[in-house]
Amino acid sequence: MPDREPPAGAAIFLVMTSAQQIALVFVIGVGMAQILLHALLFSGFERLVPAARTHGLRLRLNAASPLNEFGLERWNYALNNFYWFSCIALVSVFLSRIAIPAENYQPGQQMLGWIVPTLLLAPMVVTILTRQARLPEVWAAVDSEGDGAPTRESYARQQLWPLDRNWSSKLGIILAFLLAALALGYEMNRFMGLT
Repeated sequence: MPDREPPAGAAIFLVMTSAQQIALVFVIGVGMAQILLHALLFSGFERLVPAARTHGLRLRLNAASPLNEFGLERWNYALNNFYWFSCIALVSVFLSRIAIPAENYQPGQQMLGWIVPTLLLAPMVVTILTRQARLPEVWAAVDSEGDGAPTRESYARQQLWPLDRNWSSKLGIILAFLLAALALGYEMNRFMGLT
């Protein structure tokens, strides 16, 4: 029996599901780009923002923050919520794999398998590196004897990493990391022909 073209309804359904996959990856990519841009501006504010260079503006971690997160409380809150919502996108990667055998993957499924987990891991790594890069300036301020300088005690109470306090909200980051690592591990094994 010769192959027949699928009916118009099936073709429209295929186009719509492919468009949905691409749109999902695009929206996640835009969210990631915003987070990465924030981390980039945080790390290079003095060099990248013309007004900062002109007026001598500087960003500093607050070693005397009353909430003990170096003044990054709102950023930590945004990251926590972002990763909870990202878990939904990561679950869709696994649901997509269950629905169709690997040899029949569509381009959108391959994008979900590679791009989404990679983009989810990038903001956290960049955020940790940018925070770590700003710590030496805080150490110098703690050692200074000027008025308003943070004390060693206030510095010791601060937590730099977003995983240190309130584990119920931080669980989203851990869950997103685990799902992303599993998704990338599976894709790498498949790429290398191990699965």
